[in-house]
Amino acid sequence: MRTLRALGLGAAVLATAGLLAACGGTEGGTPTAGPGPTTTTTGGQNGGSGSAPKVADPLDPQPLVTDPCGLVTDGQLAELGLEKERERDTATGEKECVWRQTAQPENTIAVSAFRSNPNGLGDIYDQRNEQEYFDEVTIGGYPAVFASELDRRDDGRCALWIGVTDQVVTSIQTQLDEGPDVTAPCPVAERTGRAVIDTLGG
Repeated sequence: MRTLRALGLGAAVLATAGLLAACGGTEGGTPTAGPGPTTTTTGGQNGGSGSAPKVADPLDPQPLVTDPCGLVTDGQLAELGLEKERERDTATGEKECVWRQTAQPENTIAVSAFRSNPNGLGDIYDQRNEQEYFDEVTIGGYPAVFASELDRRDDGRCALWIGVTDQVVTSIQTQLDEGPDVTAPCPVAERTGRAVIDTLGG
């Protein structure tokens, strides 16, 4: 099975056997990648295979690449009930920010850029039949999808991919082990994603 080179729940620690998807485990208490869309090596560099919605108003992905922790402001953190745990490098060399829920410190949300697939969200769409869940959404006006090869949403794991350009995707992964959000992790990922898009959009 192909591996999506970076989309992993801890944003990036993508499981060697799966694209990116929901977190499959923990590493030092933080999310680690689980099975999700796999990395593709086919297709051009022109921003998509045509299967995913185009990004009509591309955002500058540089802040996501260089300072993902800066994409959720102090005010947004307070509103979301989050606090920074740490920043780390993913398996693919991207910077990833991990936040903990203030009320349930065991619960984490990780955000990073995903640039390993040349066609961005389009490469994830091309693998939709390989996913146990694939739910299209729009986050702050940007095309996005909840998708993973392993459905662990009842266990607090949710993988959200947002297209910020036709080549670059934001990976948001939840690992929720306690509290009321365990059986509904995707709204947590969505709220975090909206905060990231709001900040990127300036």
